[in-house]
Amino acid sequence: MGEKGTHLELVSLIVDDYDEAIDFFTRVLGFDLVEDSPAVSTHHGHAKRWVVVRPPDARTGLLLALADGPRQEAAVGDQHGGRVGFFLRVDDFTTHHERLRAAGVTFLGRPRSEPYGQVAVFLDVAGNRWDLLGPRPSLPAGPGNRQGADGQLDVVLSQERELLGSECRRDPDRLRALLHPDFLEYGAAGTTWTRDQVLERLPGDPELPATATGFRAHRLGPDVVLVTFDLHRHDGATSHRSSTWLRGPDGSWRLRFHQGTSTGQP
Repeated sequence: MGEKGTHLELVSLIVDDYDEAIDFFTRVLGFDLVEDSPAVSTHHGHAKRWVVVRPPDARTGLLLALADGPRQEAAVGDQHGGRVGFFLRVDDFTTHHERLRAAGVTFLGRPRSEPYGQVAVFLDVAGNRWDLLGPRPSLPAGPGNRQGADGQLDVVLSQERELLGSECRRDPDRLRALLHPDFLEYGAAGTTWTRDQVLERLPGDPELPATATGFRAHRLGPDVVLVTFDLHRHDGATSHRSSTWLRGPDGSWRLRFHQGTSTGQP
C-alpha cells in the first residue's frame, strides 16, 4: 500500500518553445501558470526555465520542459509513441469541445460516447494526444438501476446528453447514427417530429437554449432503456423529458421515442 499523504505532483511534458506552450495551456486550455522561474540544466549547465501549469483547483501539474539535445527533441509530440498520454476531464464536455475547436485545436475525429463518458481526442501544442473527457456518468441507486454494474446504461445516458449538444445536432451523420429509423417525438408544445423532420431542421438550427438536469436511466428489458430528465429553457419554460432507447442487432443504441411534457411552470 502507498503512504498516506502522498500525491503525484508533476508530470513532464517536453516542448520546443516555452512561451508557445504556456500560451496554449493557459489561454486555450484554461490552465493556471503556477510557476515560471529561471533554472539551470542539470546535464549541461545551460540556462532554462522551471515552468509549471496546472488545471484550476487541481493538485497535479505539468512541468513544461524545453527539449535539450537530439534525443529529447525527437520526443517532442511523441512522448507516448502515438498513444493518448494525457486525460483531461471536464464538467461540461460540449462547451469545452466547442471552445477548443473555435481556438483552432486539432481534434482527431468526432466525439464519441463510451461507458466512462463522452470523449474526443485532440493534439496539444507539441502534437501529443489527449483525451477530452466529459463527466463520468453517475447512476442514482434505486429500483431499475444497477449503479456501476450496468455499463450499457452509462452508454445510453452519454448518448442522450450528446444529442443535446450543438456539435451533434449540426451533424446529420451523427444524428442518423443515434436516431432510430422509426424515431418519433411528441414535443412539449404538442408538435410531432419524425426522424426525417429532425434531420431536416436541426443541422440548420443546432443551438438548444436550455439546460438539462436530473438524468436517470432505467432498464426496461434486455434491449430497452428509458431515460428521464428535466429541460429548463432559457426563456423560463420547463418540461419533463422521457426517451426510449432500443439496442439493435449490432449492439448499438438508438433513440426510438422521445416525449416532452410541459410542467406549466416557468
